Amino acid sequence: MNKLFMLSMIALILVGCGQQHQTDVIIGKDGKDGDDGNDGYSIVAKSISNSSLCGSAGGTTVYLALDINRDLQFDDNDEVQTQYVACNGRNGLDGENGEDGQDGTSCTVNKVGNAATITCGNSSAVVVDGVKGDKGDKGDTGNTGATGPAGTNASGIYITGVINPCGVEFSNEEVFLRLSTGRILALYDGGANQDRLALIAPGNYITTDAVQNQSCSFTVTNDYQVTNQVRH
Repeated sequence: MNKLFMLSMIALILVGCGQQHQTDVIIGKDGKDGDDGNDGYSIVAKSISNSSLCGSAGGTTVYLALDINRDLQFDDNDEVQTQYVACNGRNGLDGENGEDGQDGTSCTVNKVGNAATITCGNSSAVVVDGVKGDKGDKGDTGNTGATGPAGTNASGIYITGVINPCGVEFSNEEVFLRLSTGRILALYDGGANQDRLALIAPGNYITTDAVQNQSCSFTVTNDYQVTNQVRH
């Protein structure tokens, strides 16, 4: 009985293995996009010189922080993430002195006419004065100036009266002219072809007309008044 059961089970297994089974694969639809993530923060930096962590050598401390308020400036509202300290290195030893350089060459300048020869050692160069340039074009005429203020009327010298030293007694007597300035104008007898008008200075005078063989002597004062009039 047991043998028969075992044979039956083996037969069923062989029959089952001999059959081919087909499995359908179903591909589902894409899911919805997830929500956008929050914007990240920029990194801002700040450096402070003479870090106390470097002792007397001094140095620089660099702070890196999240720009919380998004102003791209390092300020108290930002969150410092890390810091770096860079200390100054010690001064190195002095290097060895370099070799002496070659002696320089002196230069001379020799000016002849409009040319100058510059000589430095075995090399020389000639510099010639430039040619005088052409005369420039005449400039444009300037604008007419503003009209000046009106001038005051000139006060010319004019005759204010006639002076007859000893009074009118004869015709054709010698007379003088009183000017607006107060001065006395007379005809000066200087001889042949030497007669001319002249201003009489203060002093004593005598007329030269000799009308009826009489002349007149008179005095001109410092204020050009005629006094002491006497006929001779």
